Amino acid sequence: MQFFTPPREHFFRPLTHDNRELCTSVLRSLHERVHGANADHAEALTRRHGRSVDQEAFDVGRSTDKG
Repeated sequence: MQFFTPPREHFFRPLTHDNRELCTSVLRSLHERVHGANADHAEALTRRHGRSVDQEAFDVGRSTDKG
C-alpha cells in the first residue's frame, strides 16, 4: 500500500513529519499482519496483537531517532 502516491499523497498531511512516519510504519505493519504473506488467518486480530504491532513500530521509530 502506497500512502504518499496519488490519490493518497496528502493522507497524513495534518501530522508532523515524525508522527507521519510513525503512523505510516504502524499502518504498514498492521497491513502486513492482516494481509501479508505471513498472515495467520486462523487467528483473529485482537487488541493484544494490535498493541504489539504498535509497540514494534514505536521501538523501531525510537531506535532510528537515536542513531
